Amino acid sequence: MIQEMKVLNIAQPNAHYIFHSGKNIENRGSIVSFRGTVLIYASKTVKTARFEDSKIEPEDCVLGAIIGSVDIVDCITESELSAKTKKWFMGPYGYVLENPVLFKNPIYVKPPQGAVIWWSYNGFEINKIIKEIGKKKIKPIQKSSKVLKNKPKNSSRSKLTPTKLLAKVIGEEELTYKKAIESLMGYMNTSKGLVYDKKTQIIKDPILNKITKNKKLTMQQLVDWVKENLESR
Repeated sequence: MIQEMKVLNIAQPNAHYIFHSGKNIENRGSIVSFRGTVLIYASKTVKTARFEDSKIEPEDCVLGAIIGSVDIVDCITESELSAKTKKWFMGPYGYVLENPVLFKNPIYVKPPQGAVIWWSYNGFEINKIIKEIGKKKIKPIQKSSKVLKNKPKNSSRSKLTPTKLLAKVIGEEELTYKKAIESLMGYMNTSKGLVYDKKTQIIKDPILNKITKNKKLTMQQLVDWVKENLESR
């Protein structure tokens, strides 16, 4: 019996495109090591820059809700592009999506604190979700045996643009994910923005706190947040 499902946070309008425009690639800065059916949560935060080249407006999108499901069937790099995947790929990694199911009614929920990319949903509407997708159509989460032999190329497609606030920390120029994390670590080493709380490092840097809306984040959570805000999607 299915009691919970994995949830992937996706910013708008990209979540909208999956169900309305045939978007079959989710661009990320790191690989996904499993395959199976996941829920799509349309993030509540709106970044107007993401809508600049879009034909839709923020008010056309659902925000802060689980809006549907997809099957993650592969994780590719630029060297593995096909006619079906090249339209939406920006890299450095692309989660290949199939079988999108748009729910009749969005499920408005609040993700767990610190859940930047992945989290699990086991709320009271899980049975409704399973029924809408179709129990037999839900692919169980399984670890992938695929090994990515070709690392992402250092091309313009795999370069990422920081948000305005993040640019205060790592600069405004486009850069690869690896360089962005290196810049972040360099900043953290000089800012004295870490407070040790037993086994956890809590971020207390004023700029970073402003960026993350004063959430108490661990270093790993901050790195995950940076991944999310460097996506050129």
